[in-house]
Amino acid sequence: CLRHHPTAAKHFENALCVYLRKAPNEYRNILDELRSGLETLLRRLLNNRKSLENQEKLLGAWMKNKNVHVYIRDLYQQLLARFISYQNDAVKHGDGWQASEPEVEYMIYLTGTFMRFLLRLDMSPKASR
Repeated sequence: CLRHHPTAAKHFENALCVYLRKAPNEYRNILDELRSGLETLLRRLLNNRKSLENQEKLLGAWMKNKNVHVYIRDLYQQLLARFISYQNDAVKHGDGWQASEPEVEYMIYLTGTFMRFLLRLDMSPKASR
């Protein structure tokens, strides 16, 4: 449950609150909060201080330890890599760029899916196959 990770929860809740205001000039803040929330959650689950970009190997091993199928691990990591690329290119370094409401909503749902999967894995004991 995300409430067991209050800092990550705060970032995600901030993103949702800003989104509900429907102010396009604040969409970048939403995307920043989503990234921070996911990064914070990964740091907590993987017990480190690494940036989002530097979690790949540890995350893969963590998911393998949770007996996540190799194709699901690969899919998750590929989507996460694209999420990070988008964040770095369009959000962090994207001067003059403005996200559309559908893009922002997509990123909210994607981030929520990333987080929900991690939280479910964290709550479940190692499954055997």
